[in-house]
Amino acid sequence: YDGASHTISASGHSGGTLQYRTSTTGTWSNTKPTGTNVSDSKTVYVQVKGDDNHSDKDCGSKTITISKKTLTVTAADKSRAYGAANPAFTYTSSGAVTGEEPAFTGSLTTSATTTSDVGSYDITQGTLALVDGTGFIANNYTLSYTKGTLTVTAAKCATPTSVAISTAGRVTWTNSTTSACSTHQVKVASGSYATATSGVDKNSDITSATGSRSVSVIAKAPNSNYIDSNAATASATVIALTFASN
Repeated sequence: YDGASHTISASGHSGGTLQYRTSTTGTWSNTKPTGTNVSDSKTVYVQVKGDDNHSDKDCGSKTITISKKTLTVTAADKSRAYGAANPAFTYTSSGAVTGEEPAFTGSLTTSATTTSDVGSYDITQGTLALVDGTGFIANNYTLSYTKGTLTVTAAKCATPTSVAISTAGRVTWTNSTTSACSTHQVKVASGSYATATSGVDKNSDITSATGSRSVSVIAKAPNSNYIDSNAATASATVIALTFASN
């Protein structure tokens, strides 16, 4: 299929008139049958209609065959975080005859759900199919599908909030809103993170040096489907007191 009209060629006769029909019992016509669409494929019977000096002559038959053109649909790659809904799947098409706009019904799909682990998943054809549209006949084409890839990435734990340091050196915070990230860790200054709960006593670490002392709190990833949160911080200034004896 190329959108153009096609017919048969017949030559080599002398005298009489070439005639055509598309069935063995049809009416002969001086007009050549043509075909544009796949559905126009047909067998054309040919004869030379005799004149005063020639008898009718059967010239056999020829076939107009219009085969389907390949139209390629390529799915766009997509990504999302673990636990999120799948994005809308999109695609591009190529191979249609110039001036024709392909029409589709249905949609692409994937096996990945909100609980699917981090990884790569095929975006498959699903129910996507060609359909007739304005100036477009689906039967003229064969749809060839090129799959895409959905990449599920690790979800970031939500950052704890409202970190505070009491005068007694206790560190408090509001836990991460990501329910799976229920374990929290705390560090003072450049120290190491240690698992703790809000209200933990960090007085000795905080007062181990003077000046501005920072405290960082993170929500820990429970597994490979998550990554640690950003650190929430607070700071306190430690002042050395000197007592003079009387």
